Amino acid sequence: MPMNILIIGSGAKESALIYKLSQSPMVKKIFCIGSNTQIGEIAVSTNIAVDNFSAILDYIYEEDVNLTVVCSKTARAKGLVEFLSKNQQMVIGGNTSIYKFEKSRILTRAFLNKNNIQTTKSESFDNSVLAVTHLQKKKFPVYIKYEGVSEGGGVFFCADKDEARKRIEKCFELSHRSVIIEDYVKGKEIILNVLTDGYNAIPLPSCHVYKRNLDGEGGAYTGGIGAFAPLDFVDAKIEEKLAHKVIFPLIDAITAEGHNFTGVLQTQIIIDGRGELYLLGFKGDFGMIDAQTILPLIDDDLFNLLYATATGALEDFDCIVKTNEAYSVAVQVRSGIIPGKPLKDQKILGLEFFDNDDITIFEEDITFNRFKEKVTNGENVLTAVATGSTLRRAFDNVYSELENLKFKGIYYRKDIAKSYLDYQSLLQDVKM
Repeated sequence: MPMNILIIGSGAKESALIYKLSQSPMVKKIFCIGSNTQIGEIAVSTNIAVDNFSAILDYIYEEDVNLTVVCSKTARAKGLVEFLSKNQQMVIGGNTSIYKFEKSRILTRAFLNKNNIQTTKSESFDNSVLAVTHLQKKKFPVYIKYEGVSEGGGVFFCADKDEARKRIEKCFELSHRSVIIEDYVKGKEIILNVLTDGYNAIPLPSCHVYKRNLDGEGGAYTGGIGAFAPLDFVDAKIEEKLAHKVIFPLIDAITAEGHNFTGVLQTQIIIDGRGELYLLGFKGDFGMIDAQTILPLIDDDLFNLLYATATGALEDFDCIVKTNEAYSVAVQVRSGIIPGKPLKDQKILGLEFFDNDDITIFEEDITFNRFKEKVTNGENVLTAVATGSTLRRAFDNVYSELENLKFKGIYYRKDIAKSYLDYQSLLQDVKM
């Protein structure tokens, strides 16, 4: 019997979830608290405040909602997941216990070390003098990270001691409580999202997320400005190692400490040249661009997967998600370059060109002007996602279509997946 589902959140990630759920014969109606111009075209949206728990519960009763998916960071931080669970509602999403790990790098490292889950070595300091003195013992490069800054912010790659010192001093000038000095580990960075009911886990396609703002891995760090999937080098052997060294130890530790998490568990991992795995962090939701990148690759019914997660029935899927064997490249289109203020109310031209089976637009910071034209309304305007039978075709598809998109202040990276494609070409040349 088809069911009603409620999504809480209003970004491109939620647009992608709703778009995918709309394809499910198991979904009767999709509701959304928090909306954007695209969500309103697919789902029934309402503007209830995400911290108005009683009003949300009333809405769930009124619309006969069978499953609620909490994506909004504010809602997760304020305890909506726990509130709905206590009121006997079927809900998935990160609770306040999991959100604390997203907010605190120091807490995350302590948790991982306590539970013998391998992570990169780091030290934290609550004053600049001790931190700068500690630099004498470090090999460079290192990362300097500010405590309490999430979604990619407060991260700096420092090639030498002088640059690290400046970042440390700036940390305390900005009144951050603590600074972290983290060892640099050279390797391949992957994002692996899994669905978990607290005991079982099903991996979704792996992806690589680009977090630096500028082409060539320069500029400020972001929560994610582009991505591609799947990762060919993540083979069956690596998947097994990820499961036994990272995913299940992490889920077991979360459960053992009473955090009672059910939903999407995102993990950020580095695989070094020796095949060692380092878990850098985790969160109880998709990242800024993960969902847009990997959901187009999934052939299984997304509603069935989410419902099985909520009801503890993931073992029925035999730990496998069916995919369509395609590749995807996702490019986030922004208004302005970080750091800097986005240009609002700029008319967006060319959206009509994104209307074919190989490319999809997921809207975020877009609104309507008085002429009912779509205009920019913030920094993260939209995500363009292309698929193809090869990574090269997905890459070519997304960038050929993006040439049609125009608005004042438009910015996006031109090299998402390019370094990997160049590496593949080099390997082919060597074999020849």
